Amino acid sequence: MCIISELIENKFMEKIENGEYWENEYGICNDKSRCFSSKYCFQSDMDFKILLKQKKCKILFKIVPSFFGFPSGSQYWDFADGEVMDKDITFYKKRYK
Repeated sequence: MCIISELIENKFMEKIENGEYWENEYGICNDKSRCFSSKYCFQSDMDFKILLKQKKCKILFKIVPSFFGFPSGSQYWDFADGEVMDKDITFYKKRYK
């Protein structure tokens, strides 16, 4: 799963570097007006970490601030940020826009 985490991290860094807006319940990238006011601002690979969860034939992922201690309860996976199937990474469309 280490390789999968690296692939997701690389794809997320592309979003950051290309100025693409992205947001989840823990943080945001490429929206300076909302950074630090209500959400953590993802600006580099040091700002976030990738959490993975196997669910049947796919792997779900979540992006959280690097300092975040993610609880183990299943309710925290009700809204995954994306999935990986056969190394094909899909970021889910966000409900925050």
